Amino acid sequence: MQWKKVVIEDQIFVKALWEFADAYFAEIISDKSVLNYFTSPKYRNEVIKYVKKEQIEIFTVFDSKIKAICFFEKQDEKNVFLMEYCLAKDIRNQGYGKTLYYELEKYSFEHGYEKISLTPTSSGNRIFWEKVGFIPTGEISSNGEEIFEKRIKQLI
Repeated sequence: MQWKKVVIEDQIFVKALWEFADAYFAEIISDKSVLNYFTSPKYRNEVIKYVKKEQIEIFTVFDSKIKAICFFEKQDEKNVFLMEYCLAKDIRNQGYGKTLYYELEKYSFEHGYEKISLTPTSSGNRIFWEKVGFIPTGEISSNGEEIFEKRIKQLI
């Protein structure tokens, strides 16, 4: 499995991307008003707008259907924020999450980024991100979640 950058002009693929994202959001977001926002045309349009401005990159893993998605938001020339990192249920807890994350880290390093930040959405996510080297910063994001970060370097 390998990440592929999404071409947002491919409307059929983008529709499948949002269907995958909607199912994942429904799984992890219990607050109905928050869920309604993340599954709304407003959220989708904002994401697409920032993709067109090259401020967000979307990656997927596809194997007859979408298996994972990732949204990277460019904070500046050296820093990126991992907005979404979602794996299909059938590939979780098999090592794919870690393997795919390290591919993103390599991509980030090769594109000049020095730091990746994110906000874990659950205690399970927090454990995963700590295992791959993220540390809590003590800062709180606009969504009320603690920000974690990792300084990246070339993988050996």
